[in-house]
Amino acid sequence: MNLFRSSYFRATARSLVFGALIFSAARLLAEETITLDALVAEALANNPELKFYEAEVAAAKGERRAAGEWANPELSAELGNKRVEDLSGNKLGDGAVWSVSVAQTFEFPGRVSLRKAIAGKQIELANLGLEQFRVALAAQVRSLGFKVLAAEEKATAAREVSSRFHSFSMCSCSAKSRAWRRSRSGASSRRVRSRSTAS
Repeated sequence: MNLFRSSYFRATARSLVFGALIFSAARLLAEETITLDALVAEALANNPELKFYEAEVAAAKGERRAAGEWANPELSAELGNKRVEDLSGNKLGDGAVWSVSVAQTFEFPGRVSLRKAIAGKQIELANLGLEQFRVALAAQVRSLGFKVLAAEEKATAAREVSSRFHSFSMCSCSAKSRAWRRSRSGASSRRVRSRSTAS
């Protein structure tokens, strides 16, 4: 059927668009704060599949316009040679023959209005498909935006835990080294005292 209607093309297009969207969202979130509504607006403005649905709506409107028109008249011409003979086979005459005809199709009453109604329903279906895709795209962008936000929050929490652990390990290392120094100085002073009492 049509390449643009194949599920493989749609899946590939969605993957590319959402990959680019996540990349741009991560880049924008790293640089500055951006709202989910701005992400949705950017996705709706730059999505190629959305342009396809809009083209489908335009095509359905064109079909409706054509449904209300009369069929074009048909002009035909024929040219040939004619030979006339009597019953016994004697030639009476021959010569060129031509004919011209014009044909116009007249619809049965109500048929044009029926075609217009069908075309109107096709426009409604195309608009519903377009709106359904817009809503699904917006929901998917919001979902991906929340995932990026959650990943950012996890990364921030991990950085905070890492910095706390690092500062705690530095404090505990310095406390251990102080305790070790105290224990060493205490042991050396005990040795000095024990030497001084022995003498």
